[in-house]
Amino acid sequence: DLVLLRCFVGHAGYEDVVWQDDPDMVHMCREELRDIMGVVEEPVLTRVYRWERGMPQYQIGHLDWLARLDQALAGHPGLFLTGSAYRGIGLPDCINDAAQTAGKVLRYVVRNTLHGDYRLRTGDCRPEST
Repeated sequence: DLVLLRCFVGHAGYEDVVWQDDPDMVHMCREELRDIMGVVEEPVLTRVYRWERGMPQYQIGHLDWLARLDQALAGHPGLFLTGSAYRGIGLPDCINDAAQTAGKVLRYVVRNTLHGDYRLRTGDCRPEST
């Protein structure tokens, strides 16, 4: 008979809202939940957690920046980046990006370490020269 609702407050250019008093922040969230979802019931439990600058704020041109970053990384085999700063701030986005990155790491390790018994025995993980 209960539902958990999470509210995220603030954004680029509106960062100071995170420092409102707890009761004021809860009141603001409840008003927005009422307006958006029609929620009027009193909460059974409220908690306020503050993470200043807790989420990346992508700027216009972010996808172009990612393309340039990917080009730069191509010159550094074995270097991989993942996290909310790149391809999505939500938990599903981060999980997907981490899974994609893990696949790239695995392919890199397999391609560069499993060439012959010598490399397996010695643990030589340096990329083969081309």
